[in-house]
Amino acid sequence: MPRQETIIQVFVASPSDVAEERLALETVIGELNKSWSYDRGVSLELIKWETHVQPGFGEYPQDVINNQITDQYDIFIGIFWTRAGTKTSQADSGTIEEFDKAYARYKKNNNDIDIMIYFKDAPISPSIIDNEQLSTLKKFKDSLGDLGGLYCMFDSLNDFESLLRSHLSTTIQKWSNKSLLINSEEIPNEEQSDSLDDDFGFFDCIESFESHGSKLHEAISSIAIATQIIGGNIAERAKAIADIGDTSEKKGFNEAKKFVKLSAIDMERYALSLERQLPIFSSSKTGAFDALSNALVVYRDFKVSIDNLESLCSDLNTMIGEATRSRESIMALKNTASTLPRIMTRFNKAKNRVVHMLNQIIDEIDSTIRMAQNILYSISKLKD
Repeated sequence: MPRQETIIQVFVASPSDVAEERLALETVIGELNKSWSYDRGVSLELIKWETHVQPGFGEYPQDVINNQITDQYDIFIGIFWTRAGTKTSQADSGTIEEFDKAYARYKKNNNDIDIMIYFKDAPISPSIIDNEQLSTLKKFKDSLGDLGGLYCMFDSLNDFESLLRSHLSTTIQKWSNKSLLINSEEIPNEEQSDSLDDDFGFFDCIESFESHGSKLHEAISSIAIATQIIGGNIAERAKAIADIGDTSEKKGFNEAKKFVKLSAIDMERYALSLERQLPIFSSSKTGAFDALSNALVVYRDFKVSIDNLESLCSDLNTMIGEATRSRESIMALKNTASTLPRIMTRFNKAKNRVVHMLNQIIDEIDSTIRMAQNILYSISKLKD
């Protein structure tokens, strides 16, 4: 039988250096539509210049895009990395001009449009950095706070996709509260399409989060224990070398060399343990937060009590506390390792290997904390 469907239009604005993220946005919207379109009669339509603009003429190139897309979408998503975009006669870039138009609508009626801004925080080759673009981007980024804006940072595609799932799900909940969805009696039941993963439901999402979260906890704990051990070993070897006293004599030199070699072996073993734990850490983190993001997608189908949400928030806050404490000890070790003198080849290589791995672990911990905080924010909106 015929059914109604609410279309929520999502416009994406970005410079040319975030092509992967634009594709990721399209993928996430496709995933969300599998659930919301058939289960709740809601569909997200992605509006972008590649598919919604044809060749034409205007006062300037961006004017052609403005005239064809207009600004009558429901959600504005801006994505930035190292570029602001090409300057126009109206703004510092075409992307910023598109933001200005969206923000003007928001100022007229803040219930009329949602604006979500994301900044990619990932390394880039120095040879392709455009300092003028970076300066323009920083100016725009700094201006958002004055406008009352809150943006999100991400450092990987997985991070970005998880943020999108939770944020778009929360936004759909808001549109639902505004009575833009069809009445429940009009929702088809027996002939619905597959949702996120066949019949993957809320309980499945929570169980998946708990499973991945347990592995994530184990990885963080293993790294913390190994860090404590190596820290003690480094201090012990340093004291042993200091106790030798005069190393100018052959005997003292050989004794010191022995302890330096033992220090190199300690660091090699520690680096190896980090190399083994890093993929477990990364995959568990991605699995845990994907599960939570998906839980927010199906939240409306499952009426969760405040106690359930409070318990979930408690778990996330525990995770943040554990990750923060681990980060502090790892940063302390990294600072110590970075200042170790260049003594012998094996020692130097081991030290550099440790510092390299610690930087990667710190990045994963920062991503974990940031993603947990974003999920907590989304849950707070659902509770409201």
